Parts: sequence; structure tokens; C-alpha cells
Amino acid sequence: MRNRSFVILLYLMLARVSAPLFRIAQSRRLSWGKEEPLRQNEQWGKARHARPKEGRLVWFHAASIGETQSILGIVEQLLAQDEQLHVLITSVTLSSANLLEQSMHDRFMHQFAPYDCYTSVCRFLDHWRPDLAIWVESELWPQLICETRHRAIPMALINCRISENTSRRWQRWPKAMFSLLNAFDAILVQSENTLKQIAELGVANEKLTLSGSTKEDAGLPKADPTELKVMQAEKGDRFMWLASSTHPGEDAALIEAHMSAFGAGEALLIIAPRHPERGAEIAELARARGLKVALRSAADSFNTDADADIYIADTLGEMGLWYRLVDAAFIAGSLSDHGGHNPYEPALLDCPIIHGPIDYNFKEIYARLHADQGAIVAKTSDEIAAALIALQDPERRVQLARNARACLRTSGAATSLTTQKITQLLERG
Repeated sequence: MRNRSFVILLYLMLARVSAPLFRIAQSRRLSWGKEEPLRQNEQWGKARHARPKEGRLVWFHAASIGETQSILGIVEQLLAQDEQLHVLITSVTLSSANLLEQSMHDRFMHQFAPYDCYTSVCRFLDHWRPDLAIWVESELWPQLICETRHRAIPMALINCRISENTSRRWQRWPKAMFSLLNAFDAILVQSENTLKQIAELGVANEKLTLSGSTKEDAGLPKADPTELKVMQAEKGDRFMWLASSTHPGEDAALIEAHMSAFGAGEALLIIAPRHPERGAEIAELARARGLKVALRSAADSFNTDADADIYIADTLGEMGLWYRLVDAAFIAGSLSDHGGHNPYEPALLDCPIIHGPIDYNFKEIYARLHADQGAIVAKTSDEIAAALIALQDPERRVQLARNARACLRTSGAATSLTTQKITQLLERG
């Protein structure tokens, strides 16, 4: 990478001596239960799998569970196209690792991403020697990008989006961002706005493609049909709503909305925290308000303790079950500064959507939903309660869900286009 900005050069210098800082951070995350103790060496670039001896290797860097889910369709298509191809996915979070373990294929491997320090990155690349490196969305790690480019490995950035927060960060260091983005051979973006912002940094138009979002094409989350039938029987006519992917600070507001909208035992709130290890914490918060609580991790049922008021879905991989079961869903991350979460899954599963005012991660998508009357925005506990009361009307629920599904239904174009671009880069070598 020639003509690196001073900021990038400074970062790369620090990356050569940053290992002690990463060791401190890793130790803290281990104590918080956010790391897998038996796999911590992976973050120092040490692999738990041998590199395949035959066929080409495509490496995807997808930081968290949302990015990981968005590429599974692409991975399936690539593996189907080439029986000799192997795929490596690196991620950061435990939740993404657990998801990938459930989706394992004999030509598909997962490793925790190496820390962005020189020794870890070099050890990682020395072992894997990928034929193509693909970054997902906007998770740009300078040392990893620069060292990959230095080794002349073709690189692509897919499903790229620029949120308001990301845009503000990029505007502080435009030369640094140009240096990183220009390292990619191809950049596939979700929206016209992102395309414009990257072009304004000086990235050549021939590198840019408007692909749309692969999250719109992602396969629907599965649900065990037998378990769903049992739960539907337990539910009966009782109103149930879901708080999906909550973060600290949001649960209290959602519990308050539930208490405002419903009397004791009248309805059930299912809380599915973004990080399931928060289940016990949320349970105590609800019990402190005098509510009856059941936990999924304890194998409790809805009927535990004479009908629970709150059911904590503190498990992974079951969102397909909850979206199919409930009468409405509040998409969290939108009451705190996390930018909101993915509305595609509930929309395509005919689950009425409520969300908070902070939606910069999916701003354009939510704008489309509101233009088509496919979602309700609620800024406070009182407004959430009012939305829930309104959605007790079955006709209102049906219409809201129908509008959302029609708005976000696609033909898989983004996934197909992205797969095609990746194949072209592989053939180009």
C-alpha cells in the first residue's frame, strides 16, 4: 500500500509493540466470560485447523453475529460451485462462533480473528495463505488489511455500509480511510449513500458496485416445528411479544412498557438479550419489579409459576422460534446507542415490528418500512405500551406484517451478485 497516510503509518508502528495491551484486554474479557478459554491462542494467530492441501481457500472476516449471518448464503453458493473450494471465516464474538459451529460444513472452518498486532497477523497469514480475503460491512482493521495487501492477496469488501457514526469517524481521517479502502480490489455497497461517500474519498468508480444488502437475502432462521407446535398450544390466546436482541439499559424500559400495557399475567414478554449471559441479570431486574420470571436456559416453560410475566430467552440460535410464536416484536439496540438491529427476519416471518428512535445501522431500511407503513417507531416506554395496546387488534397486526413483508421481500439479487463478484476475483487470481 503506497501513499499511506500518516495516521495509518503511526497505527502500523504501534501495532508492532501492542501485544501487551491485547494480552491485558484478553485477560479481562476472559474474566467477563466473553472469551472461549480453550481457543484464546487463535487470537494470537495460532490455528486449530490445518490449511487444506488441495483447492483454493477463501477467507471471510465477519466480526460479529450479524455480519456472519449475512454471508452464510454466499458461502453455500461458493461451496456448491466448486467442490475443491474451502472457506475460512474469522469472527470476534462468542455468539458468532457458536452460530458457525451449528452451520459446519466439511469444507468450512472457523477461527477467532487474530488481534490486529503485527506478530499475530503475520502468524495468521503465514498459516492460512488465503487465495482471496473478504471483509464484511465496515470492520476495517489496518494491520490486517495492510499485511494482506503486502502479500498481494486479492481483497474485497462486501455488504459495505456507512452508518452516521461510521461516517463521522471516517470524516476525521479521510486520507487514512482512502488508504484502507483503496487497498481493496472490489467494494460492494448496500446503498447509494454509501457508494457516494466512498467515491467522495477518491476511491475509483471501477472498484465500486451497488449490490444491495445480503441481509435481505439471508435465509430465514429455522425453528423446530414440533417445539413450535407445543409452544403455540401453551400460548393459546394469550398475547405475547418479543424484545429482540436487547442491550443493557433497554430491558428496564421494555419491562416498564409491559407493565403499563398489561395487568399481571395478562400477557407475556419474551426478552432475548443480544448476549445470552445477561439472562440472570435481566431476571433479577424483572423480579425486583414484582414480576414472575421463567428462564429458557433453566428449561422453564411459559406456565412456570402459574404463568410467567417475563420469559428470558437466554439461548442462541432460536430467533426463528420466537418470531414465529409471538404477536409482535420490539427490535432492540434502538433505545440505546447501538444503532438498531436487523428487521429483515421478523418482516419476512410476518411478525409485526416496533422499534426505537435510534436506527442508524439500518436507517434506509427503516425509512422504507415507515414509507410503506410496515413498522411502528416508539421513543419511550409509554409509546411502546401504546403500540402494544394497538397491536392487540389482530387486523392491525396482519396489516402491519403484510406491509413489512411486501416492503422487504427480495429475489436474492444481492447474494447472487456478491457471489458472482467473488468468483470473478478468484478466477482473476
